Amino acid sequence: MNFNKYILVVYILCSSLSLYSQQVEIIKDSVCIDGVWRELQELTFTHPQIYCAIQEDYNDFDTIFTDYKERLNYKKKLILDCNGSWKCLREKDYVLEYYEINYQKNGILNATLCVENFVNTFIGIYLFTFDLIEDKNLREDVFINKDKLLEIYREKIEEDYKDVKKDNDAYADDDNFFSDDEDIAPTHLSQYKIETDSLGKVVFFRFYYPFRWNMRLLAEFSFEEIKPFLKPEFLRRLTDE
Repeated sequence: MNFNKYILVVYILCSSLSLYSQQVEIIKDSVCIDGVWRELQELTFTHPQIYCAIQEDYNDFDTIFTDYKERLNYKKKLILDCNGSWKCLREKDYVLEYYEINYQKNGILNATLCVENFVNTFIGIYLFTFDLIEDKNLREDVFINKDKLLEIYREKIEEDYKDVKKDNDAYADDDNFFSDDEDIAPTHLSQYKIETDSLGKVVFFRFYYPFRWNMRLLAEFSFEEIKPFLKPEFLRRLTDE
């Protein structure tokens, strides 16, 4: 191999690595609310264009931010404007957000956003899957044969509903909490968590279906079970070392 070809190969390899090496992390700040220190969080990206993708699915403010630092500072200012008063924050329907990075490999990022509401302590949970190379929120675009997958998902959710109904002693005497004819019917596939083992290998896809306040129903697929429903390129990136 001559020197010029060697330089070209090194350049291509380095370019490929840089595509997969976007820095993703959770930045944190803290603020005092009624004498208790609470944590503020934002999920950060090297290329903040993708940051708007989260706000397409969830945004608690009247404005869209393109920079995570700007949004974090905005949240802190709202709390300071309330003088750290829990009552004031409740009146303004303010929320706290917490992030978890579930999976990050080969330019694929799966993350969880948890939302705590000061009004009724409701916990909302949102799951995102990003292609960090294409700057895209993939949602359910990672799947093929979606109708069949959704059918299996519904069956699993119905079974989980029956188990929750049977096991949830806290609501056993509440005839209105569970209903035999309640419509438990997921309509999309975008809310899933990619679970890995201690070696970082994918072992489960867990779909979460929101149900009653802060409750969620679960449909669990082993990796072998979900593989036939994954687009080949997405599957390759999940399994490449």
